Amino acid sequence: MFVIDLHVRVSEMVGCCSERTQDRLRAKGRKGFLVKQWEHNHIGWNPPREAVLLMSVDDYEAGRDPWLGWIPTEEVDILPWK
Repeated sequence: MFVIDLHVRVSEMVGCCSERTQDRLRAKGRKGFLVKQWEHNHIGWNPPREAVLLMSVDDYEAGRDPWLGWIPTEEVDILPWK
């Protein structure tokens, strides 16, 4: 379970991170993400799996519409931003 609106650092887990997740982390994760929602069984994947909805801090701080996207938690390490 994740704390909503917590500023986090997200890094890929070596060997189990999809290309989609890698691309999003590289393009949108320079200043981290805010956790917006968490689902134990998100139906966006087949079979459903745990996922977290992230918002790009970099986009938000730059005044752009922030990127929002679901990332499977099994593909990443999520730690509080320091």
